[in-house]
Formats: sequence, structure tokens, C-alpha cells
Amino acid sequence: MTVFVPSLIRRLWDLIFDMDDTFWACNIFYRQADHNCLVIIQEALGMPLDIQRCIVHARQVQRATLRRWGFDLNIFENAWVETYYQLAQRHGRRPDPAVAQLVYTTASAVKDAPYVVYDGVIDTLTDLRQRRHRLHVLSLGDETFQLSKLERNGMTELFNTRHIIQRSKGLKMRLLGSDGQPAMMIGDSLHSDIAPAVKLGLEAAWVHSTDPWGQTDKPIDLSRVHVIRHVRELPAILAHYD
Repeated sequence: MTVFVPSLIRRLWDLIFDMDDTFWACNIFYRQADHNCLVIIQEALGMPLDIQRCIVHARQVQRATLRRWGFDLNIFENAWVETYYQLAQRHGRRPDPAVAQLVYTTASAVKDAPYVVYDGVIDTLTDLRQRRHRLHVLSLGDETFQLSKLERNGMTELFNTRHIIQRSKGLKMRLLGSDGQPAMMIGDSLHSDIAPAVKLGLEAAWVHSTDPWGQTDKPIDLSRVHVIRHVRELPAILAHYD
């Protein structure tokens, strides 16, 4: 007679991962670039500025561009140049193209940041692959730039599929989560990772972040969201479903 032992039956998952601030530090480099751009703009305008309001304004410019055109390789740099032009005009100053170019160059430093994978990430992903889970990358941004981060960390072959998109993750997330296996979205952004997953009825693991870029104005029911600090917590979470 065959004996059924539930504890030995593992559920296989489609695990959908964001990359930035999930696999490696990212926002810290953007916040440093924010600061450096504001120093240049303040000096050019010759007046103190409300730092937080200026950063919020730059984010609004970014989001407006994103909604209209999707992600572009230079969206961050262009948003800070546009912010400089708007602030100069608001304060009765004539924008200086040389200052705009300096702002652009300063903002573009984010492209040269190291993006070194966190300790334990590769070991965890390797373990999940060995357990026959399907791993997917789903990230917003420029395809060449985003995939280069995987390549420089030797992580490309860890994933069954890799998807770099320019607009909302919702549609691709739905497609990845409708292949007959349970699916979970793992990422740091409430706005682009967790909210769409909850809306689609997928499981979600939020890599806790306080960075304003990933926050959302819409309420999210976090009672059914796993809140984690590191992706190495995933195997223990998945084990609870077996």
C-alpha cells in the first residue's frame, strides 16, 4: 500500500523578482545624486532651496514622464534638468545651459554605481532553482542597463526568464502568474511590485523599504503580504505552504 506523506510534497512556485533594492542597493545612489544635483542648483540660483520639496518635485517630473513615455535610460537625468529649468523660471532666473549640462552629468553618476549583490542572494536563488522553482526577473527600466547588472554579478543564468519593461508590471506579472503554479512577487516597491500583486491575487513578499520612490498613495492590505528584510527569508516562507 502506498503511504501518502504530505510533509514530503513540495509545492513548486513561479517566483517573480524585482532587482533594484531587492538584490542589491540602488536607491542610495539615487539619493546621493539627488543631493549633488541640488547643491549645484542652489549654487547656480544663489539661494537656499527647500530640499525635500525639490526632491518631491523631481519625482513628480519623473513620474509624469514615466506615465507618458515609459522608462527611458536617461529619465532620471532628464527629470533633474527639467527640475532645474522649472526652479530657475519660478525664481525669476534665466536657465544656464552649462548648469543644465552639469546637472545632467551629475545625475548620470547613477549609471556608474557598483550595484553589488547583497550577501546571501546568489546562494538563496541557487537553492530555489535546485528545488525546481521557476525564477523570473521583472524589472522596470532600460533593458540593456538593467540586464548588465545581472551580468556583472554573474546572475543571468539563475533565472528561467528575464523581463525588463518600460511601464507598469501588472500585465507581465499576470502572465507569469497564470501558468498553473502558484506565484509570488518579491520586491521592495509597494507601488510597482506589491500593489499589482495584491490586486491580481498573487502572493507577495515585500522587501521592506522606506524610500519614498517605492511608496504608494493608495492603501494596500499588508495583512496578506510577507514583510521581509532579505530574500534569504524566502525558503522558510515557502516551506509554510507545503
